[in-house]
Amino acid sequence: MKSIIKFLFAIILVINSFVFSQTPILIGPPGDAVMRNHIAMHPNDPALIYTGTDRAIFRNNLIEDTIYPIETGFYDYHVTEIALPYNEHNYIYVDLYGRSLISTNYGAVWNVIYEQDTRSHFAFNPLNSDIVFMVRDRYDLWRSNDKGGTWFKLKTFNRPVWQIAVAPSDTSFIYVAVEYALYKSTNSGTDWIMTSETSRERTYRIIVNPYNKNSVYYHMDGLLYKSNDGGYTLNTLFSLDVSDFILNPLDTLNLYVAIGNPISPGAGIIKTTDEGINWFAINNGIPGEYIWGQSIILNPSNPAELYAGIGFLGVYKTTNGGNNWSLTNLAYTDVFDIYIDPEKPDHLMSGQYGFGIMQTTDDGDTWVQPQFNTPFEYLNCRDFTFNPDNKDIGFVAAHSSLIKTSDGGNSWFITNQLLGVTSVSYHPMKSNILFAGGRMDPVSPGFFVRSTDGGDSWNSLIYDFRADNFIFHPADTNIIYTEGTDINTFNGSVFKSTDLGETWIPRNSGLVHNPSGSIFQITSISILKSDPEILYCSQGKALNKSTNGGENWFQIDSTLNSLDPEVNISSILLESNRPGRIYVGSSNKGGLFLTEDDGKNWQKIYDGDVYLIKADNSIPRNIYFGTKFGIMKITDTITVSVEEIQSEVPAQYFLFQNYPNPFNPTTTIKYQIPGLDFVTLKVYDILGNEIATLVNEYKPAGSHDAEFNAAQLPSGVYFYQFKAGSFTQTKKMILLR
Repeated sequence: MKSIIKFLFAIILVINSFVFSQTPILIGPPGDAVMRNHIAMHPNDPALIYTGTDRAIFRNNLIEDTIYPIETGFYDYHVTEIALPYNEHNYIYVDLYGRSLISTNYGAVWNVIYEQDTRSHFAFNPLNSDIVFMVRDRYDLWRSNDKGGTWFKLKTFNRPVWQIAVAPSDTSFIYVAVEYALYKSTNSGTDWIMTSETSRERTYRIIVNPYNKNSVYYHMDGLLYKSNDGGYTLNTLFSLDVSDFILNPLDTLNLYVAIGNPISPGAGIIKTTDEGINWFAINNGIPGEYIWGQSIILNPSNPAELYAGIGFLGVYKTTNGGNNWSLTNLAYTDVFDIYIDPEKPDHLMSGQYGFGIMQTTDDGDTWVQPQFNTPFEYLNCRDFTFNPDNKDIGFVAAHSSLIKTSDGGNSWFITNQLLGVTSVSYHPMKSNILFAGGRMDPVSPGFFVRSTDGGDSWNSLIYDFRADNFIFHPADTNIIYTEGTDINTFNGSVFKSTDLGETWIPRNSGLVHNPSGSIFQITSISILKSDPEILYCSQGKALNKSTNGGENWFQIDSTLNSLDPEVNISSILLESNRPGRIYVGSSNKGGLFLTEDDGKNWQKIYDGDVYLIKADNSIPRNIYFGTKFGIMKITDTITVSVEEIQSEVPAQYFLFQNYPNPFNPTTTIKYQIPGLDFVTLKVYDILGNEIATLVNEYKPAGSHDAEFNAAQLPSGVYFYQFKAGSFTQTKKMILLR
């Protein structure tokens, strides 16, 4: 009985593993800008935090140490505010620069409250958050008494409204900041008094002292003020580039301020314990020469626990009132490139803005930043390449310059070469040759250069042509492709060189033209390594194929645009062992799409912007794709990409595990033999009955595979047995319907 239970448990584990592998997993890296109003902690559940970057929203459960990406369904938005009510755990209010939304189930489903052409702002009654206040159409203050279900207008001001705050000690007191003035109501919004006019146009945050309804703090245009008389008189507390501030609710003499100018003296996070008489910086643990504080919140039940958005480095946390800070996973950044170590698939590097480069050696469980010999806060790293003969040496294109490593990526130094570089690649068969492309500045022509001494010096190849990607023929060292843009006409083109980059010829026959007759820009290009005459390139909505080395192109995405009319192909991933099996990523109302039949039919694997796609050498391979939430990972769901045995004669007999497993209804069984031999491959049910004979003949030395179709069989456990000469091996597989 125990053995049966163990066997069934093993089946459950396999099934669960299979299902989990199909779901995209968010693996990082941490980072990106989290600005004021982009981070919110639930007042009654400090473990629940929402964060927003430019176009991404995350829900974080600190107890589970889990981050969940939230998709609103509006792909062209920019997050401007996240607000959480006091007495509803699953509600979240979001403003997407004028599109105001509400979710009542943690962000799974969204409803539009209001749409306008300018950003909105929310505020809640701190004792009853069924009562919600909202700015509409710049001048109007609205109120809802039922959590946003119905609304009525409270007041139309004669100036644009910026912020609202309700006094916790007396909720009939409401403070409103408008352009160059402050207003107050003492009867829940029925009547309003202008308490003072100000010299400041914008007010970004108002906090009312929880114990004194007349004690109010205002953050206005980079300055921090306090009023002790309900807004009539303003006293300056701090006057140097304030981005955000927070008040300790248990000790109101303590305030924390995020400084938004990274070159200001004492910039970063500063603190006062005497209500602004003295200030001191608290930046220990926040890296970088320049520290740019953008947002700050605290745990109201434990004010020593604070969270601060720092530049483009992500969110930092302190549990001791700012004495020490550490990087959190509360926000992940989108990436410009992913490098996967071919020998250690769980070792990855990501290129992004902020830290520039992040590294993981455990497939995303932990991320660290390498060492730089230059301030890294604004590094913009877009393209990794490593020496094919010495993996310790590599470059990354960083706009400011090429950045180089000599120790496998643990430390990097700026080379002061190629200002404006956006793309760089080693030749995979000639380690002394590199190609790079970019442009010097927004108005000067692009550059396209080559190095023949391992990157020590560079020679110009073309001046009116910008190259963004380099594709190398797997057998002929002289053949190279690149996707190019004419700097003068902005015509796109696939360029081909047959002389190791000395000359380049456009290969545009059959590419898609716009109505004016110019060629749409090439957004990605890829070559099929098992048949290098076959190439694919994309032009926004179009996916093109060439079967003659780029001489002619034809469009193949027959159903992709009907599946997603807004598709904008950003990247292509091919599988050499299965021609016609293609992943493409779309960066506009995005998606990750897969075709098994060379573009005739498509399925959507992931719904969201996809900027790039990479795969490792695992069996089955892991696929990594860059999104607005960071790097997503899936295990290849349809088939296994097993590399062919390099030797003509394998050293031994071997039977591989079928893939996929579990399967429905087909699976592939792979085996290898060291010499000519008679091979049988048979399938049996759990009772030992023979179900099918897949192979029963002589086979030459090498690697072979056979497909098993179980369309007529019931779900269950089956066995397949491989015999060749005196060698016999049996493995188990699961048919799961």
